[in-house]
Amino acid sequence: MPTMIYRTFLLFSLPWLVISQDRLSSSLELGYGNATNVAQTPTNEINGTFITPKAVIKGETSLEKIGVQDADFTGEISLQQKNFSDPLLDQNLREEQISASLGTNWFINENSFLGTNHSFTQFKGREIDFVNNSTNGLPSIFDGFFNEGVIGYSRGNFYLEGSLGIAEKKAKSLSNDENGNQFKDNYNDLLFSLRGIYSNNSQTWNFSYKLDFIQREYQERRSRFTEGSLDNNNVNPLESLDIFNNSLNIEWQREYDLIQLDLLANRTDDKIFGARDNTELGFSLTYQFTLLDKVNFNLNSRYSQKNYDNFIGEVITNSRATEKRKDINRGYSVELETAIAGFTPFLRYNLTNNSSNYPIQGFEDRITQAGFRYNL
Repeated sequence: MPTMIYRTFLLFSLPWLVISQDRLSSSLELGYGNATNVAQTPTNEINGTFITPKAVIKGETSLEKIGVQDADFTGEISLQQKNFSDPLLDQNLREEQISASLGTNWFINENSFLGTNHSFTQFKGREIDFVNNSTNGLPSIFDGFFNEGVIGYSRGNFYLEGSLGIAEKKAKSLSNDENGNQFKDNYNDLLFSLRGIYSNNSQTWNFSYKLDFIQREYQERRSRFTEGSLDNNNVNPLESLDIFNNSLNIEWQREYDLIQLDLLANRTDDKIFGARDNTELGFSLTYQFTLLDKVNFNLNSRYSQKNYDNFIGEVITNSRATEKRKDINRGYSVELETAIAGFTPFLRYNLTNNSSNYPIQGFEDRITQAGFRYNL
């Protein structure tokens, strides 16, 4: 669907929903922070500051005249702007991301609902330049679109939800591969998701399993892009991927704290060339607690490892290499917030380290952010 239709839909839907609501709440968020990115190869540190204003609108309304008991919606608009300086290359870099989303639910009866979700993202920044092995060598501009329909059913302690959606990445700038071939990195996604939740009678334990299937078809990217082959062949088939994501979530809720464990097992099938076939296993552990009934803490630690079946990790720098590519992603985050007369100041720190024997994909991100939310 063209960009203008998405923008028009989101622009006019949000105000209409706001003025027609029976129960309405909204909040504004403003954050300012510092980001540091250290590239693995070549070793290069990029420092920058960013600002993140965000507006969130939530509401409920009754549509009994058309047979719907209740309906609710959530709208969100956010802007993120980063300004980086690269002392090694003596240049300034800028990154902007604008996002808008709208989600609606129609409750048909006490056990079932229908819903839709829509989102639009516009990104302007930088991407990897594979010719010069640089993480900040090429401009990247693209629009992203997402639409899905959802159906949900609950009974007793069980909840079941299914969704079917489409997504699109529409590039406005050119990417390249290791041989300098240029193309627009456009793709279309067909998405299917199934989620089930079980809660015990006291709501202290929740078990959730989710299966996602994504069928991704590229429009210009060839099947040998960044998969370790230096064969300069422009007649290879377009890349096509099947992606299977499995996640198991366990939550334990107590009076003042919550413990959450997420386990993931993902599989990507490169249907044309097999170069990006990989298996990923990982976990995430989150602990939330309240101190002195005022300060909320959120601590998270995560780890995942992605092993490729055919991708040779060092082939660009060593043509005789045989070791398959392996990416290890580690990270942790700390967040604290407290509510003061409608204002909620917050402080966040996040570290992500991705080590890889495909060196150009190795990096470490360190982000510190402070800001506040205000409930209108």
